Amino acid sequence: MPKSIHHRSIIGIIIFTSIVSIILVAILPSHPVSETILEPSVFVAYLSLISGIIGSLCGFISIMSWKMYHQEQDFWHLVVGLVCYNVFFTMFLFTFTYSGMPSSEFIYPSQAKSQILVAILGLIPSVGFLTGEIMENVSHHISIEILYIVVSITICPAFGLIIIGTPIDFGPLFVLSSGITQLGLIVEVFYLIITIGTIVYFLWRYRNGEYLLQKSIPFVLLLVLFSAVPLVGRTSSFQLSNLYTLLIVGMSMLILAYSTIFDYSVNLHKSLSEKVAKRTEELQIAKNESDFYIYIYSHEVGNLLQSLQMYIDLYMNEEFSEQKDGYYQFQTISKNVARVIQRIRELADVGLQKNLTLEPIDLDLALRRAVDILKVSLRKEQFKITISEIPDSIMVNADDLLILLFVNILENAIKHNDKEKPEVIIIVEKKAENCLIRISDNGPSLDKQVISSLNSSVSTSNEGLGAGLYIVKKLIHIYHGSIKYQRNNDWNHFIIKLNCFRENE
Repeated sequence: MPKSIHHRSIIGIIIFTSIVSIILVAILPSHPVSETILEPSVFVAYLSLISGIIGSLCGFISIMSWKMYHQEQDFWHLVVGLVCYNVFFTMFLFTFTYSGMPSSEFIYPSQAKSQILVAILGLIPSVGFLTGEIMENVSHHISIEILYIVVSITICPAFGLIIIGTPIDFGPLFVLSSGITQLGLIVEVFYLIITIGTIVYFLWRYRNGEYLLQKSIPFVLLLVLFSAVPLVGRTSSFQLSNLYTLLIVGMSMLILAYSTIFDYSVNLHKSLSEKVAKRTEELQIAKNESDFYIYIYSHEVGNLLQSLQMYIDLYMNEEFSEQKDGYYQFQTISKNVARVIQRIRELADVGLQKNLTLEPIDLDLALRRAVDILKVSLRKEQFKITISEIPDSIMVNADDLLILLFVNILENAIKHNDKEKPEVIIIVEKKAENCLIRISDNGPSLDKQVISSLNSSVSTSNEGLGAGLYIVKKLIHIYHGSIKYQRNNDWNHFIIKLNCFRENE
């Protein structure tokens, strides 16, 4: 997914946070202090509506975060899910502490308890994200993560249940007649220190974060910070303070929900792109291999069968004195047909390039057998092939298809030669651990596209190459060798490099 979308999302979150902050700063001081402004039924309706929205957002974020945690194994998704879980649970308890809401006989509501739960609700994001950051830096062991999950799931709900379930009333954080209490002041200062410190830390820590969720946390906490303003009670009644706090928490959850959806979309896009790329690569490899088999079969077997047909006709038309020679030629080509077909089946069974086993092959013997095959298959052609003297017996890492490689490149040099008598010169030279085979012919220059494909060290496709040269290049690629083409003094030069066989391999 383009980075511009990520940047635009950050800008959108900044604009949203700024607008909401300006509205809150403008509205909060405008309400005079009073005991009750809204009718209980109206307040309950507002409270239920806002609680339902926040609960839906928290549930959605928790589920998505848990899913992303299992997919990406990123600890931060787990932290966000647990924070939203605790926000939802605390908000649920707070909603039922209001006297107008239906509650059981085990709940003991009061204004002081509602104020404490509102303070806890505002502290959960800051404390949750901060402890999550600490846990991620301390240890990545699975047992630590399990302990963190258990503590996060139990401690905040248990504390909230104790608050609303005990008949003992707590000291209020704010009294309408006298203002903020000493306990309220302590909570307010602690609230501001933790939240502002967490905002500053996350702005610095995740300024280049991978996930939008990490970058959006400071703006979430900035909105949550405004929930401390109604706490002091200077601006509104307890009812409006509670509703404002829930609205602020709801808008902060909205930012988290958007960031979670964005990160999930990015991860999904990334995962699908990787799967498509991997599958495309596998299909391309499979296509290249199938093309290779098809080329070998159609080209080689077709040529051999054509030669076979020619010699059958010769055998049938010549005089009796020629029958033995014709039969010998017929038998030689038939064996070559059987050998090529059998080798194709073996290659298909073992898998090309992966399980293919190379073995020492006598280079001189392979070259001479290739020449013998051409003398039979191109019997009516006039050509001359000269093999320079090979001083020592050179063994190369290949297999019995090495003969096929030489047959194709020599046949290509003869068939596409416009001279009356094509000439081919083969020079073999051993250099250190490599063997260089220079095959030169006096034919016309190759096409530019053929030269480009032939000299490419990475391409194994048949683009621009005829069937014969494609087989040559593919086999050299299997043998971990290389081929280069040069044109000098009106001669074509094919320089093939193969690895020499070593005893310790």
